[in-house]
Amino acid sequence: MKVLLDTNVLSEVRRPAPDPQVLAWPDPIDQASAFTAVAPLAGPRAGVALLGARPPVSPIPPDAPVSAAAAGRWAPRSAGAGASSVTFHIEAARDPRSLARDLRALRVRAGMALKPGTPFAPYAELLPELDMVLVMTVEPGFGGQSFMADQMPKVREVREAVDRCGGEIWVQVDGGVTAATIEACAEAGADVFVAGSAVYGAEDAAAAVDQLRALAARHSPARGKGSDA
Repeated sequence: MKVLLDTNVLSEVRRPAPDPQVLAWPDPIDQASAFTAVAPLAGPRAGVALLGARPPVSPIPPDAPVSAAAAGRWAPRSAGAGASSVTFHIEAARDPRSLARDLRALRVRAGMALKPGTPFAPYAELLPELDMVLVMTVEPGFGGQSFMADQMPKVREVREAVDRCGGEIWVQVDGGVTAATIEACAEAGADVFVAGSAVYGAEDAAAAVDQLRALAARHSPARGKGSDA
């Protein structure tokens, strides 16, 4: 079970970013990323530049989602700039199978994101090429949106398909994840949770992360190496 932090909201919540030491990533099971969603916030070119500047700032491995129209161009560049995981939006990928393979060849985790209006079933056959499936629970673009509970059936659908496929494929949710919604996500089958405003808007960011992890763990049974309940 993993809680990541979304920097998309940093321009909207005027609070210093949490101390990287609080959010250290000691192993692939218990992770928190202070650089998740860098690219959508700044645009792909600036996002790649920010990824390249990460090592002097933070030791936390970044997860870089790429929603730019030319995902086939920017996703590999994000990997080359230092991302440990790159998630491309399926709507922006002309050849998602080849893109996923290219990312893995660059020794990064390959993820596929689905907008709220995009069904999962047409892309289920891509699972063997993927390390993560992201179900967006808001429309991508900006932080602070309301959680879309109607996406939970899609999360369940993805979880069931991932369990049938086998291997270590994470199921991520991003958008409106708070202490009030994270349990529903975990119960539906998510094991990676992107939180933005719920952490950056809290008086104590470390305590907020701990609370989110504890709530998610109530509904996250261990699923192989990729989970920790």
